[in-house]
Order: sequence, then C-alpha cells, then structure tokens
Amino acid sequence: MENAKEIFDRISILARLGPYEERQHGRLAGDFTRILELFKVLSEAPDLSDAGSDHSAAPLREDVAKPSISVKALVENFPQSEGSLLKVPKVIE
Repeated sequence: MENAKEIFDRISILARLGPYEERQHGRLAGDFTRILELFKVLSEAPDLSDAGSDHSAAPLREDVAKPSISVKALVENFPQSEGSLLKVPKVIE
C-alpha cells in the first residue's frame, strides 16, 4: 500500500489544488495522514454486522402510524389563534 504522502500527492493532483491550497500543503497532508490513521483504527474494530440484535441495549418498538390531533383540537387548545393559524411569541427582533 502507498504511504500517506504518496496518496495525498495523488489526490491533490486529482483535486487540482490551486496556489492557496498548495501553500497549505503541509497542513493538509498532516490532516490527511490523521484521517488515514483513524480509518486504520476503524478497520481493526470488530465487525458486529453478524452479531444479530443481541448487541442492542434496548429492544426497538414497532414503527406504527397513529392518528394525529386534529387541527380543530389543536387550535382550540392553543393559547392564541386566528382561524386555523397559531400565534406564537416573537423570538427574533
């Protein structure tokens, strides 16, 4: 496998980095190296995709659609309304 510098150099050519980015080549290369190191750590993590649902802390509930409150009931229970519109306090000056 190529080292991080070789990979970064190839990507910088493909990305057509301009003069501004070239001045920051060292910082970008360092960031890129750190990203590659983190991917390496992730690749060493155990694969839990075949562990089934036993690794879940809590069982998931069924996603079932339920009827919502009607507009009329909402407007009737809202402190200030005008027709079917709800009046809320102003939060942005």
